[in-house]
Formats: sequence, C-alpha cells, structure tokens
Amino acid sequence: MLIKRKYKLKQLISDGLLYHTYLAEDQTKNSQVMVLKLKKEYLPQHLVKNILKEAHRLHDLKHPHILTLTDHHFDGKNLFLIYHFDHTLLSLESYVSNKESLENVDIITITTQLMNVLQLLESSNIVSGAINLTQIFLTREKHVKLVGIHIPLMVLTENITAFDAIEGCIFYSPEFLQHHQCTHLDQYSLGVLMYFLHTLSWPYPYTSYINQQKKYLLKDPCLPRKYDSNMSQRLEKVIFRAMAKDPHKRFSSILELHQQYVGQTDIDDDLVGIIQSDHVSKSLKKDLRKQKFHGILSGIKVGTAIIFMGIILSATYHFYMSYITEIPLKQVPNILGISVEEAKNELDKMGLKSIVAGTRPTPYMPEGYIMEVKPPPGREVKQNRVIRLFVSKGSAETLIPNLLGRNLSQSQIILDQKELKLEIESAIYSHKYQRGQVVLQHPTPNGKIEIGETIYLIVSKGF
Repeated sequence: MLIKRKYKLKQLISDGLLYHTYLAEDQTKNSQVMVLKLKKEYLPQHLVKNILKEAHRLHDLKHPHILTLTDHHFDGKNLFLIYHFDHTLLSLESYVSNKESLENVDIITITTQLMNVLQLLESSNIVSGAINLTQIFLTREKHVKLVGIHIPLMVLTENITAFDAIEGCIFYSPEFLQHHQCTHLDQYSLGVLMYFLHTLSWPYPYTSYINQQKKYLLKDPCLPRKYDSNMSQRLEKVIFRAMAKDPHKRFSSILELHQQYVGQTDIDDDLVGIIQSDHVSKSLKKDLRKQKFHGILSGIKVGTAIIFMGIILSATYHFYMSYITEIPLKQVPNILGISVEEAKNELDKMGLKSIVAGTRPTPYMPEGYIMEVKPPPGREVKQNRVIRLFVSKGSAETLIPNLLGRNLSQSQIILDQKELKLEIESAIYSHKYQRGQVVLQHPTPNGKIEIGETIYLIVSKGF
C-alpha cells in the first residue's frame, strides 16, 4: 500500500485498540518511518476535522524526546500519521519485560526526560496521553522518545463510552474513566509509571476492563516500599501525590512535580491523606451503581418485550459465563531471547497458542529469536489465548560510504540514505581540502557497519 505516493507500508508492528502500527519506507528519501493508521470505525467526520487541525499544530512540535510527526494524510476513508523512526528504538515494555529490577540511574534518567518533555507539552496546553509502556521508546543510550502525542487520546476520548476495556487502563486517571474533565492526566500516568519503574509491580491489580479498574480504585494502592525497602518516604510521597485519585491533590504542574522529585522543595503532605479520597470513592461508587442500574433497566425492558426470548437468552448467557469462568488462567512465560520454535513449544506446554505477528532488524537479538511478546511475560491470560510473537531479523549491515572531499551537506544526505548517523569529531587545517570538506572519517570507507551506527568525521578549516 502506497500513501501519498511516497510512503510504502512494509510491516505490521502491532494491532492496537485504536490504530494499526506499521513500519514503512519513505521512497523519496529512502528512509524508514513509522505509520499509525487510525481505525476508521472510530473516526466520525467532526473528529477527523479536529485531528487534521491538531496534526498541523503537532508538525511544529520539536523536542529531542518526541518522535516527530513528519506528515499526515486523510484519503477520505483512512487517516494516517507518519513519524520519523529509528529501527534501533526499543519500546519501554520490551525493555523492562525481562528485567528483575532497574538501576536507579536508569529510572531517574527515564523519569526526568519524561518530565522535561511533559513540561513543554503542558506549556503548550497539550495532553500527550502517551505515558505508558507501549508509547514510550528508548534509544541505545536510553534516550526517551514519545510516539503518538495527543491524537490517539482524542480518538479514545471521543469513543470512551463505546469501550468496556482499553489498553493500558491502569494509566488513566479516575476522572478520565468517569468521563469527567481531566486536567492532570499525564501527571497521573507518570505517577503510575514511576511506581512501576521503581518496583516492577503495579499499584493496583492489572486489568484492561474499565469497570474493574474503577473497583480497584476504591481501595488504597500498595505502598511502594513494600516492594522496595530502600525507597525513601519522600520519593514515596512524590509518587503517590502524582497519582492521587483526587486531581486537586496532585501537583499544580509538571514543573512542581519535577522540583519535588529532584528535592528542590520540601513536601509535607500526609501519606494517608494523599492516597485516600472520600470524594472520589463516592463518585466511583455512584458511577458503578448508575451503570449497574442502567444494565438492569435495559434487561427489564428487553424481558418485558420478549419474555420468553429473555429467559432463553438468560439461560444461554449463564451457561456461557459458567463455561468461560471454568477456563483456567495461565501466566505468559518469559520467552524473550529464545528461538521461535522453543517459544512455540513452551507456549504449547502452557496451553497457549502463538502466532508470529512481525519481524524487524535489531542489534539486541540474534536473527530468529523472540524480541517482543504481546501480552508481555508475566501477564495472566485465559488458556488457548493467542500470544503474538515479534521476531528479530538480526543486525542489519550496510556498506560504509566514502565521504572524503565531500561537504557536510552532501555527507549528511548520503548517511541519511544509509540510515547512519553523522558526528563531527574535530576540524583541522588542510592544503588538500577546502573549508568544510571531509578530511578523514572513522570507520574508513568500504567496510561493513550496522545500520544506526555513527560515522565520525574530521573536516577541513581550509588553509
């Protein structure tokens, strides 16, 4: 499939609730891009107009920790979002899935980078809706890259009443799940993420079902220090205040959260007072009762109209539910880093099915080995659930070009085409080369190098 006569879809990376994610090739630049194809069943005409307007605004949003929205396209049916992409990026979900714990320095690096980009978004009145494990990517140097800023959240907000379950439900604040005005959604999501990164556990039981999440929110989350005894009470308070159920108890801004996180200001809040909120609990209970009442009322109306059919349907429903509840739960095993055949055998033993959902090159894993699993290892699923496997193509290599005598503009174009990076190491005086031309390069030309690596240049100062 060719989009705008230039973007050729190559590979489906993932199939989410609201959009399909593809790797694609920009044929005009011979470079790789990421394409989000929004599902048209969730795109009423007025929403499409708003998304196109927002896309124009996001084109101008530049930040080192955001995957840039380089282009977009609406063909009358489908809406595509095109992002700059580096094949060496790794989703945060994949990064943490095979780790027993994270180094504090890595947690601080990831968290402070997220706070940095969220401050920019907050100052621009943009809610990212992207603070979760699947929309945060990491470079080899652990530099954060956010993808899918705001627009997927617009689609979700428009259609939230149509869903019983949503991906990453635990990252959405109580007021969002109740369809109320949401002022600090990114801060709440970041609080949940900080809790997870420090403990590799969730503050509430993990579920995708909205009503079930509301029920979990009626209880207090486990204290992080239950999982990490070395955590300071100060950090615990910062995390809990960020993910406070009551939005009025959260920080007034991401800037204030960042200042508290790095210890620039004092925090005197009572831990219990931050966690508990009678107002939110009452609101959640009222919401659950209201939905339960509407369900009962609908059942009565249907039963009154066709009583006999209602009895049959009720009996069928109870039989089906009793059957479903008898299906045992299985925990997805950790099959990252093993071959496809070994992974399939392991899943077969567990009573789980599998399918290879995609492949892509990566320097982190040998060819033919599992690099990502959805649902991730450790998640409980029903027996016979299909587990999607993403397989490594291994390292992708390219020929090192000869840049000697070329200017920096020409060198950058050549390296972009080969998906290599450029870095100027130094500048020296030269009789042979004019000012700005490449005098030396490392590695030297005509050898092999992995895609995504850096070519270091020494350029001429002239003579």
